[in-house]
Amino acid sequence: MAPSRRGPPRTGHRLARVDRAEPAVREALAGAGLRSEQVRVRDLGDTVRTDLDPEILSAAAQLTCLADAVAGAGTGAAPVVIDGFVSGRLTHERQPATEEA
Repeated sequence: MAPSRRGPPRTGHRLARVDRAEPAVREALAGAGLRSEQVRVRDLGDTVRTDLDPEILSAAAQLTCLADAVAGAGTGAAPVVIDGFVSGRLTHERQPATEEA
């Protein structure tokens, strides 16, 4: 049995928004004097999560321009969550819950 996938379906529209949002976030960070090696924007349907290097999280969380950059990429008024980048996070989030015996 294939593992179930959580979250909204992947569509060309969602992927295009992410493709626009990631460089917009990088530009907003640069404008604030911040740099993140890892910038991942995740369109989760009802929210958008932006994963950044943990070292800049507290400074990045203060920037309203990040939410503006993501909204400008087409996500509208969806809340933006700023979080630390964790390699493989989506793979772990997609794992089906295990049942206790």
